[in-house]
Amino acid sequence: MSFGSFANVLIHRIPLKENFISERSRCPVCRNPIAFYDNIPLLSYVILKGKCRHCSASISLRYPIVELLMGGLFYLVVHQAGANLLSYTVMGALFILLVLSFIDLDTMLVPDGLILTGIIISLIPIIFGENELLPFAMAAFAYSLTLYLIAVIAKFIYKKDSMGGGDIKLAFFLGLILGPQMTLLAAFLTFISAAFILLILKWSGFVKFGQEVPFIPFMALGAALAMLYGEEILDFYFTKFM
Repeated sequence: MSFGSFANVLIHRIPLKENFISERSRCPVCRNPIAFYDNIPLLSYVILKGKCRHCSASISLRYPIVELLMGGLFYLVVHQAGANLLSYTVMGALFILLVLSFIDLDTMLVPDGLILTGIIISLIPIIFGENELLPFAMAAFAYSLTLYLIAVIAKFIYKKDSMGGGDIKLAFFLGLILGPQMTLLAAFLTFISAAFILLILKWSGFVKFGQEVPFIPFMALGAALAMLYGEEILDFYFTKFM
């Protein structure tokens, strides 16, 4: 869960363009440094009852949520695939997707540096011969080109940008790490989940018609499901419907 703690640092500091490597963690309200014993994932939040030790400012519930999600995702990867090069690559990809999702939810920004890091991570299995370059590269170009065409068509119809360049760049990263079959599944799960969740949010009044909504979390959800349960989902589909 220490990776979840680092993810929280990135989520907070990258949009602010602050140092996230050498500078100690600080309370965003009073700016007092956070001691190591107050920075233990999940446990410190419970002990401090969600408040800063120095100024009693509330600590966002996002912090333990991110730590819990990161720990849970890493556990699922190791449980499913064991400890090997591919599983470490998947964990790196999931880490980046989680950070990107929360940054997008907070700021609607998609930092290029994180996507570039993801692309580098996705090249590791290709370099070591675990994945083939051509089909994975084709999946990357196909997914990003598809989102680009959707963005162009949507702009023509609605007369405004409906999809950001960051989404298109992220699609390239996902195609490069997922490969053809899982990229197709991830894209399907992305649009299905987006349609379902946005329909509920609009019906409940949390989202209004025409309101700009972050799309990265839906892409991350589709990709994560494909990474973790892709084989099971496809087996179920082909068994029941083919």
